[in-house]
Amino acid sequence: KNPKSKGYDVAKLDISIEVSEIFDFKLYFNNWSLQLDCDSKDFLAVYKKEYKSLKFSVPKRKGKTAPRTTRSTNPDGFKQSKTFWEQLGQNQPFVFTGTKQDLESSFFEVTSFCQPNPLIPNARIVGKSLFSLISVLDVSVFTAKVKSIPEDKDA
Repeated sequence: KNPKSKGYDVAKLDISIEVSEIFDFKLYFNNWSLQLDCDSKDFLAVYKKEYKSLKFSVPKRKGKTAPRTTRSTNPDGFKQSKTFWEQLGQNQPFVFTGTKQDLESSFFEVTSFCQPNPLIPNARIVGKSLFSLISVLDVSVFTAKVKSIPEDKDA
């Protein structure tokens, strides 16, 4: 090296880039059943006569505060007392926009309702379940226990 020549600044730059495709995932929720597991025969006798419904809440994209699409098994009201639904309303898909990782880190909620008279809008919540979408692309069967929501006695 010639001592009279000027030196140059040297910089090292490391860049990591993750490239993911963004998809519109169309999620259909068909063939749902609600089975009550209870020891109280009196409660079961009353519950079997009541009209039931499920309400699905599915995120439109990733994030805790992301908007959600909500749809019920009985969009036109309670028409019959049943515990199996072949499809949700008009069988329109829920659309989730995001990457595969976004979908797998999200969840949807199912709330179950019942009411004694379908003509009076006073459905009460039986319980709620959370379902992870982590395996929705591999396995299309979901099973969960509905957790009852305790009433707030202080309110």
